[in-house]
Amino acid sequence: MREPTDHEALIVSFAYLVATTTWVYVAPHSSSAAGGALLATVLVIQFALGLFSGRWWTLLLPFLVVVFSMPLPDGRDGPAWGYLLLFGVPPAMVVIAVGVGARRLLRTRGQAGQR
Repeated sequence: MREPTDHEALIVSFAYLVATTTWVYVAPHSSSAAGGALLATVLVIQFALGLFSGRWWTLLLPFLVVVFSMPLPDGRDGPAWGYLLLFGVPPAMVVIAVGVGARRLLRTRGQAGQR
């Protein structure tokens, strides 16, 4: 498995930010069944971010999602940004790290098989 270019990693990161920020704004207005499906999708997206980017700096992206969901300047609250920071970021970082680790493992095994 080849190492992705910086350009590819940035595209994957941007797609992650769009998808997860959309989830933050849509999930509170969904039914519980739809919310569960959305949560599963976000977990898959986080793993995919780590797997397809292969970059450790992507562990910081969940913090940007929190920034995007903070209270708005006109006084309206963003969607539960405090809960997102406490309960969303740590698991997201773990899932992304598992994806990055899987990428590194696949790359290492691929190189060992080519020798």
